[in-house]
Amino acid sequence: MKRICRLLAVLFLATGLILPARGAFAASRDEKIAYLQKAGVVTGYPDGTLGLDAPIKRSEIATLLVKIDGKQAEAAEKAAVFKDVPTSHWANGFIRVASEMKNPGGVSAIVGYPDGTFRPEKNISNAEMMKILVAGAKADLTLADEAKADWPASWINWAREMNIVGPGAGVGELDPDKSATRGDVFVMVYNAKVKPAAPAEKPKANEEKPKTNEEDEKPLKDQDPADAANRGNAFHMIYNGTWAKNLPFLKK
Repeated sequence: MKRICRLLAVLFLATGLILPARGAFAASRDEKIAYLQKAGVVTGYPDGTLGLDAPIKRSEIATLLVKIDGKQAEAAEKAAVFKDVPTSHWANGFIRVASEMKNPGGVSAIVGYPDGTFRPEKNISNAEMMKILVAGAKADLTLADEAKADWPASWINWAREMNIVGPGAGVGELDPDKSATRGDVFVMVYNAKVKPAAPAEKPKANEEKPKTNEEDEKPLKDQDPADAANRGNAFHMIYNGTWAKNLPFLKK
């Protein structure tokens, strides 16, 4: 029994050394939402729920856009920019900042209506949400592109191209006219705004290849078990039985 326990201990140690980092895998829908929540971008209700199936309001979208871009400090300043968003409104600063945000091509992410209102309590549709995120995240989108875009087809196509929605995005095909849910919006915001870590650069042709460890060149049966675990050979040694041969405490 002791021998088995020791073997399990070695196995767990080897597992921690060998398994790749979690970031190497694509994040799931739940992980994307959890990431935004941990970052303080997404907040829930007083009862502790996130209301993922509930519709989302324009005021809440404005708040998300400001937080994901790290502009909360700017939102502390209140101003009556829209006639239906008084300075006493909880999202006044967020709405003001969000309405001023533009991509490099001068395209606004979210704006008010021609009558001077913002309609903060209005639920947003899936098509509107895709347009907002494309406009805010597509750096090469110009005002000319926006002017000739077909509604909502162009924005939906761009959202697919940018992996904001579609296969593998955590958000499937959406009805453009239906109200967007909080859960879908959170995932779309992550897809549009959170950039994965850049992969390590490959060595250039004229660069020297990294030197290999001499131990790696030896047959597994001749390698030191502790060193082998650190280099990722632990499971191979367990599989082919060399742990029992090389580790004294695993011998009978």
